[in-house]
Amino acid sequence: MKKTNLFLAIIGMTLLLTSCLGDGNSNYSEASVAYIAMDNASSKIYGRTLTGRLITSAQMQGMTPGTFQFLRYSWEEEYGEEKKLEISMLIRW
Repeated sequence: MKKTNLFLAIIGMTLLLTSCLGDGNSNYSEASVAYIAMDNASSKIYGRTLTGRLITSAQMQGMTPGTFQFLRYSWEEEYGEEKKLEISMLIRW
């Protein structure tokens, strides 16, 4: 009886733990006002959003530093690392 209970407990724990092992892939999107700035060291244009996120992409390199943009952006993460970032400009000030 004890061996059966122990065996069932191990099977149950195994099933519970395997449910946490997804592919680790997540998609996120956000819309926020971003202050556009330029890094003096690399001359790259980046945006700092109201939520505190720093974003940059090839699409942003033509934007004017010192302006505010309302941007919609989405990104994909795999195991905590950013894989792809897409930005679309909604409103320019």
